[in-house]
Amino acid sequence: MWVLEPHDLALTKLERSIERDVRDVMFLAQAGLIDRETLITRFETEMQPYITGRTPNWHRNTLKMWIDACWP
Repeated sequence: MWVLEPHDLALTKLERSIERDVRDVMFLAQAGLIDRETLITRFETEMQPYITGRTPNWHRNTLKMWIDACWP
């Protein structure tokens, strides 16, 4: 069985970012399964270099919103 590591799971929810996705990420943070610095580092090194499209800042802004919600 293959299972995503919790930080990777959180980042997969970044694209869609509907209410359920935000709740899932908040749960992972509150349960201590993800931490702020690792999430930011993984985004910057493993996801951001591959983001294309008309709104490249959308993902970073969404991540910032999640960080502010999970770690006020």
